[in-house]
Amino acid sequence: SLFLQGTIFTLHLSQRRIFLLLVRRNLENNNLVGPLPQSLNRTGLEVRTTGNPCLSFTSLSCNNVSSTIDTPQVTIPINKKHKKQNNIAILLGVSGGALFATTLIFVFMSIYTRRQRNKERDITRAQLKMQNWNTSKIFSHKEIKSATKNFREVIGRGSFGYVYHGKLPSGKHVAVKVRFDRTQLGADSFINEVQLLSQISHQNLVSFEGFCYEPKRQILVYEYLSGGSLADHLYGPSSKRLSLNWVSRLRVAVDAAKGLDYLHNGSEPRIIHRDVKCSNILLDKDMNAKVSDFGLSKQFTKADASHVTTVVKGTAGYLDPEYYSTLQLTEKSDVYSFGVVLLELICGREPLSHIGSPDSFNLVLWARPNLQAGAFEIVDEILKDTFDPESMRIAASIAIRCVERDASGRPSIAEVLTQLKEAYSLQLSYLAASAHTD
Repeated sequence: SLFLQGTIFTLHLSQRRIFLLLVRRNLENNNLVGPLPQSLNRTGLEVRTTGNPCLSFTSLSCNNVSSTIDTPQVTIPINKKHKKQNNIAILLGVSGGALFATTLIFVFMSIYTRRQRNKERDITRAQLKMQNWNTSKIFSHKEIKSATKNFREVIGRGSFGYVYHGKLPSGKHVAVKVRFDRTQLGADSFINEVQLLSQISHQNLVSFEGFCYEPKRQILVYEYLSGGSLADHLYGPSSKRLSLNWVSRLRVAVDAAKGLDYLHNGSEPRIIHRDVKCSNILLDKDMNAKVSDFGLSKQFTKADASHVTTVVKGTAGYLDPEYYSTLQLTEKSDVYSFGVVLLELICGREPLSHIGSPDSFNLVLWARPNLQAGAFEIVDEILKDTFDPESMRIAASIAIRCVERDASGRPSIAEVLTQLKEAYSLQLSYLAASAHTD
């Protein structure tokens, strides 16, 4: 069908072909005169034209119409079926993408939620287990935050995290250790320390007040010792305010040895501290010493076991060389570390130091031959002319034996304690005699 809408229509013989070609085309309005583009001359294309003079697919001129007439404007309707198919494809693509993204998010959220639930379940299970260890108290994070006044006062820092001063509602002052390591390894170490602290009790071990174990929170609460650490008094700010004399140093050594002797011989099962050092020996206001920090400690699983095979952990300068090479941890590993502490008390210097000659970098390698030769010139300058020579000789002798490379040549901590008590007694007698003479 052909719909010709307009006021005038003229059809020449030469246009009959055009008429036939335009069957089923709708040519709208006015006179149809002039050439049409050849691109429209194809089957299946619907053409609608506005009425312009001389409509033709050839360049022939029409009657009374110039051959330069402009090509009439045409409207080419978009193929609705093709457009509809495109729209459907786009809609399906967008919907599919959104569905995939939603599914992906749901999967990730499900995994995350499941992991969080497992962590919370593990923490709850661990808390119930810890409650059976007769620990003093399980604190909430809110209680810890209140006790420390929002973690305001830092009193210490180590590889584990920060230590804050706190005050419980009862008025008791506490040290709050907030751990950095929240990995599974850190959680195992935390639970290990809580278990050990819950099982031991001795006047020369820092007492355990409780803990907080919540998601992403591992906090230990100890008694607060206002005297700081032995390291503070030997090398830190406290050393400038108040120097430790020889009798005070021996008293600290005796107290620390008592604490270690309890771990090795008084607890069941036996415990190896594994990180004995000056910064882990704390002092109260009366200068009584207590051993602290049991995060690396190991228990003997069998009463008759001679060692515990484990990965090497500890602090450089204090580490037992035999344990380092064999991975076999024994009580003698603690003895070696304590021997280094004794050398620090005698010489007044750290285990590893770049100050001085290269030969003096390592305290053990430097001090041992000098003390064996009786060269007390290496004794801390602060102690010069204030100690009993025999007291110093006994302390130096036991310190040298403690740091023997071969563990079998080292004394037990019980023997170390006996020797230190003798050195302490001699120094007290020396001071009493000196006071009487004055």
